[in-house]
Amino acid sequence: EPNGVQAMTAQVLVATKTDPKARIVSFWSGPVSWMERLSAKSMRRQGHTLTVYSYAPHLLRDGGLEADIRDARDMLPLTGEHARLVSASPALLSDIFRLELMRQNSGVWLDLDMLMVAPLIAPAGPIFAVEGPRGAINNAALYLPADSNLLADMSAFVAARPVRAPWWTGKRRLKHAFWATVRRPIPPEDCQWGVFGPKALTWFVDQNGMRAVAAAPETFYPVSWNDRAKLVSKDDVWRLCTHETVAVHLWANGLRKLIATSGVERESFLAQMARSLDEELPKAALQRVPM
Repeated sequence: EPNGVQAMTAQVLVATKTDPKARIVSFWSGPVSWMERLSAKSMRRQGHTLTVYSYAPHLLRDGGLEADIRDARDMLPLTGEHARLVSASPALLSDIFRLELMRQNSGVWLDLDMLMVAPLIAPAGPIFAVEGPRGAINNAALYLPADSNLLADMSAFVAARPVRAPWWTGKRRLKHAFWATVRRPIPPEDCQWGVFGPKALTWFVDQNGMRAVAAAPETFYPVSWNDRAKLVSKDDVWRLCTHETVAVHLWANGLRKLIATSGVERESFLAQMARSLDEELPKAALQRVPM
């Protein structure tokens, strides 16, 4: 088997009353909105500790984020490239940062647009899940053991410059090779979206023969990207969840745009969760919906 991987299958991740709960870790860059506050509250409501790192920790404190807030420099120095990514493409730096958290065995990563609906068990092995019917593996929920081949492969890939993704083909591969040859390599922030995130994780999971470890979409992604409108409409999101659902991914940027144009139904899943966690959604969004 690739890299000597032994037979493994996806774990049952929902914790019972007797199971130890996972330590949750994350990273945030910039001001805090209702979405990050709601996500953090949902994790705390399920009884988890939550540590969030930032290169501007005062913004998280000022924004009322309910978490143990720490300076990201204590985990990963702010290099010139990192500073550029914070400004140009925070998602890319987030992808790098979560791997460093794995290397230092800090806990289970959850994005701050995850709404937890059940507690997560302390991991006995890798945690990641398929996000939809196409089989891509998302890294919004992630745990990789510090000594795993998968983490080593991912870490080596995100550290290499110039960026050369092994799944690139055709014009994209030729374009990156050309600019590297003339000593003007394309920087990470100008690469294909998700190059250090879901695309990389999916590739290296398959290269390591670990597809069977991936949890089902219902575990963290019961509502797909294409169906994200269900989160803010009267659709019954709970019927998409199962007894193995730990969290519901909100697909942050896509959902923000949707809310800006269509608003939020007062009886939607998002509005119900906000009320249950004492978090106010933007009044303008709620007012856009006809009563």
